Amino acid sequence: MNCDKKVLIVDDDSSVLQLYRQLLGVKSEAQKNEHMLSELMSLVEVEDQQKKTRESCDVTLVDQGEAAVEEIQGALQSDDPFQLLFLDMRLPPGMDGKETAVQVRRIQPKLPIVFVTAFSDHSEQTLKTALPTAPIYFNYKPFARLELESAIQNLSL
Repeated sequence: MNCDKKVLIVDDDSSVLQLYRQLLGVKSEAQKNEHMLSELMSLVEVEDQQKKTRESCDVTLVDQGEAAVEEIQGALQSDDPFQLLFLDMRLPPGMDGKETAVQVRRIQPKLPIVFVTAFSDHSEQTLKTALPTAPIYFNYKPFARLELESAIQNLSL
């Protein structure tokens, strides 16, 4: 996926985070380091330039709501805010998706949020009422790569 969006993904299930990585082409830290070493070794070759054009979005993955709030704050302080948040509803043992979204909206009121969940303890209407400063969206598990790509392209700031 060719993309220039900065996206935050929050899910407590490591297998779901791995699925996001696979579907969006997110590289692990080891792969990123390997890629940097490869670039240094080959300097600037045509093949490396082609790889850069195929890079995935700037995606950050975390497993708890508290970590998401910290990431949002840090990105704003660095003047490099997130443009979209994918947020699971159930995030044990910490804050749930609704509380995370409320705190995120206090920090970045216009950030689009896509709730991605199989089960929710809150109705869509309850969430819309609790988060009035910008639209929220819903995508239910299981999800597909095209759904993620479409959301990133069409819903991001």
